[in-house]
Amino acid sequence: MQQDSNVNYILPESNFIKEFDLKKAKDVIRNSPDGAKYWVKTSGYHNDIPDFSQYKFQRLYDLSKLKTAIEEYETTHGVNFGIPEYLLCEPRTFKVKLDNWHEDTCDLEFTVVIKCTDVELHEHNNFWSNNQNRLEDNNGNIVAVILKMIGRKVFWWCYEHNSTLLHPKYGVNSIFTNEGWNSNCFEITNLNFCNHVNDDAFEFEPVNPSTAVLGA
Repeated sequence: MQQDSNVNYILPESNFIKEFDLKKAKDVIRNSPDGAKYWVKTSGYHNDIPDFSQYKFQRLYDLSKLKTAIEEYETTHGVNFGIPEYLLCEPRTFKVKLDNWHEDTCDLEFTVVIKCTDVELHEHNNFWSNNQNRLEDNNGNIVAVILKMIGRKVFWWCYEHNSTLLHPKYGVNSIFTNEGWNSNCFEITNLNFCNHVNDDAFEFEPVNPSTAVLGA
């Protein structure tokens, strides 16, 4: 395929397009080039969809204008592309690292993609108690709130499983299938974890020496 000078490469943040109905995705590609480009922009691409690879190139569209164009196309042609409102945004990628206070206990660093709007992030935060306190502690930055919540969940998953598997069902991404989370909104794409705590890290002494002797 010859590259259009007005078309830029885009690397997909993920292939979570698999989570959607492939028939709808094919309809988008077959019936609406703009719709196909929108799928590339928001969801990445998946090679299991016939002829989708040609849309690895995409034009830089204004999302609000493209959303309007897609809605008009849906109304005119009587189709529904099934793109949720909360996914109508640019994916955002963050690297998260456990601070140096914990370096003697473990090393943890991961990359997470946030695929939803801030409105949806607030919905996640509001699901749990102390939501307002978390916002105030982070100066109203909802992204910081969610990243810290994800960081805690990632740590406990890694600690319990002693694994860095990314699989959505059996790996760390399974945390987003838990109550209060939407797996369409987040994806961990890279994970490094090393636990430094072993048997020799513990000290002990008897609380009552006489009892300890009698029980020997």
